[in-house]
Amino acid sequence: DILLRRAQCLSRLAGPTKDPNKPFDSSGFLAAWETLDAALLIVPHAPTTVFFKGLIMAKLQRADEANECFQECVTLDPDQKDIVEAVIAIFFHISGQHERAIEV
Repeated sequence: DILLRRAQCLSRLAGPTKDPNKPFDSSGFLAAWETLDAALLIVPHAPTTVFFKGLIMAKLQRADEANECFQECVTLDPDQKDIVEAVIAIFFHISGQHERAIEV
């Protein structure tokens, strides 16, 4: 639980920068990813942790890994299916894939 909260805080450190050579700082997402991996070593089948890792992977534009996490989350807890589908639709919509978002 503490590691999940730490990962949430770290992910908020990622974002736009004032440096034109590096417009986006993803170090917060990377630190959150490492923290989530540590949490999954302790509790390997925690659907919330797997779901949050999927969000981080999606924000790092690692779609295949994000999809694997989302699928695992639903496998671990079928009650998460609606929220996972909603998040996937949002990411499709944000990336301009409106037709795919509607399909989900």
